[in-house]
Amino acid sequence: MKNVRVSCVALGLLGLLLCGRSNASDAPEISRSTGVEGGVIVFWPRIIPRSETVNTRALAKKIQARLKTLVTQALPGRPLDVRPEPERVCPQAGCQAMTVGVLLARKGSGCIAVALLGRPGKALTHLVPWVGKVKVKQEWVPFRKPPESFLTINDFTPCDQVMAQLPANENQIIKMIKDAEPARKKK
Repeated sequence: MKNVRVSCVALGLLGLLLCGRSNASDAPEISRSTGVEGGVIVFWPRIIPRSETVNTRALAKKIQARLKTLVTQALPGRPLDVRPEPERVCPQAGCQAMTVGVLLARKGSGCIAVALLGRPGKALTHLVPWVGKVKVKQEWVPFRKPPESFLTINDFTPCDQVMAQLPANENQIIKMIKDAEPARKKK
């Protein structure tokens, strides 16, 4: 009977260690990393609708690279985890790191981009319009809820002009990243 108790305790500890981590059975959009405390995860862009993924992939890659640069400017020296396609969301238990991503919606040759930022854990996601005319119905949305459900797109920007228009709102995106950073523990 003593061996059974040890086995149950060992299984319980293993379960606690694995809590919050994704696993191979998760959908491909679920990040295989939860990041590290004090770090930042830069997610692959959320492309809407999914049927536009092939047409939007090159632009998504450029926007993710630009977002990585902005995170580095806002929080220099922080551990950075840039997730590959299609990883765009934390596991159900949340991420250990702050998360930054972008919703990239496309209609024909028009696109919009909305920055997405989440604090560590199961935190609300902050939506900040970046390119295109977008009305945000709710600036902070529940963890893992589709951000596109909280937006009204009023006008698309030509997709071939998105990269040229990103700098116009980058100061707002950098401020959003700095403001969302959790307080750092003093050593």
